Amino acid sequence: MESPEFLTHDVVCKIIESWGSGNISDQEIHDWAEINYFPAQQKTVPGMPDYVALAIGIVLTVFECTRVPFPFQRSVSHLAIAFINSSQSDFKVNRDKFLKQVEAEN
Repeated sequence: MESPEFLTHDVVCKIIESWGSGNISDQEIHDWAEINYFPAQQKTVPGMPDYVALAIGIVLTVFECTRVPFPFQRSVSHLAIAFINSSQSDFKVNRDKFLKQVEAEN
């Protein structure tokens, strides 16, 4: 898995989808998140709405900071992708669904 120049919602969702379908392991997505989303080095696409960058940050922080093997199921990938693809109006609802599921399975 190569490192993107910028973190776009498409790139992040593709990685999460690969994990959700079992094509990459917990360790691989953890390592990818650790390499590609370190807050001091994070670069998002210029002009990306702040709420999309925030959603990416929240999701990748979960994958980066949760101990491998993950206590949550791969089905959480659908909630992560929905959260990242949220509109501003459904951001909070999708954030809460994602975090609640992650927390429930911890």
